[in-house]
Amino acid sequence: MLVDMNGDGSNEVVLYCSPESTQVLHYEEGVVYSYQFVFRGMKRIHQNGVYEGSDGAANTSYHRLTELSNYVQDIESIELAETVEFTEDMLIRCLLGEFIGE
Repeated sequence: MLVDMNGDGSNEVVLYCSPESTQVLHYEEGVVYSYQFVFRGMKRIHQNGVYEGSDGAANTSYHRLTELSNYVQDIESIELAETVEFTEDMLIRCLLGEFIGE
């Protein structure tokens, strides 16, 4: 199929391949990039590029491809989550704090 998978205004070529995978071919600045997805990783592709993915029979999620460089810049601009020491007291405070008057 031909569909704009990443919202950049240009169609990508999407191939359903054997053995059970999806291949997305993307052209950018004179280079063709190829991205491969496992069978359940990309299925039921909609006209706007949104597609369904699954990592098991009871789990379905919706996705949209984005330009990697923009995505990485957004991710790198956000501070990392703080790690904390895993203790029983920490669990009690975080999970039961309102029940024990904290």
